[in-house]
Amino acid sequence: MKENFTFALTDHKKNRGMKYIFTSMAMLLAWMAYGQANYQPGFVVTTQNDTLKGFIDYREWNNNPAFFLFKPAPDSEIKKLGVRDVTYISIDSMDAYRAMIIPISKDRIDGDLSSGVDTSSVIDTVFLKTVYQGPKVKLLSYTDKIKSRYYIQHNTDAAPVELVYRQYYNKGSERTITIVRGYQKQLIAAAMQAKNYTADVENAIRFAGYTAADLIKCVAKINGDNRAKVKRYDLSRIRWVIGAGINASTAYYKGDHDLAAPDAVNKTSYLPVASVSLD
Repeated sequence: MKENFTFALTDHKKNRGMKYIFTSMAMLLAWMAYGQANYQPGFVVTTQNDTLKGFIDYREWNNNPAFFLFKPAPDSEIKKLGVRDVTYISIDSMDAYRAMIIPISKDRIDGDLSSGVDTSSVIDTVFLKTVYQGPKVKLLSYTDKIKSRYYIQHNTDAAPVELVYRQYYNKGSERTITIVRGYQKQLIAAAMQAKNYTADVENAIRFAGYTAADLIKCVAKINGDNRAKVKRYDLSRIRWVIGAGINASTAYYKGDHDLAAPDAVNKTSYLPVASVSLD
């Protein structure tokens, strides 16, 4: 009878401990869900051409977002806004996105390259990110799971044009890769249209890679701006990303240890685990 009572008491304590752990985890997860929202002041322009000021849940997105979470006031109801709802999104002192109908190239430029040139593309309405805004020409970008693409648009043009960059295997050989830097010719044409094709601009374009930093430098020089710099992260723009889980561990013994006996019981312990990182 005493043994049964001891067993029941042990199980009771174990259940209380597990309840405490799961309750703590639930509270931690609820706090995480609340804490990771990052509403920043900004404004949106609706498809009815109305400008609405409020707060936008800002993230350092890896890909261009398909929608934004918007609140007119800190305690207002959250609205989910997509390309059918707004034409322009601006997060104060951070980023701006514009909904536009654009052609999007589908060829890969690293990893699984095509055999022969792949010029496939689709036309879609997406949020383009403004990378650099100049008085004559602006640079925009669109990133999805395939790759990052960059677009230029003269302020007098109705739509942006994708800057061409391709990599592909030569047909019949997976040892030779052809690289097409069509964006360099496009940037030269843009500089000529802006009437600012100087030796300095030509030199910047000649050595430019297909990266945000190099393309910003080129487009800035086309605009006559020699002071443009790539945005750097600062502490106000860093998001803390918090993860949580339960770590289960079991100890096993070998040799002459008492717990290595055939009838020994190995107990599993459960502890909450939290991780913090920067995004």
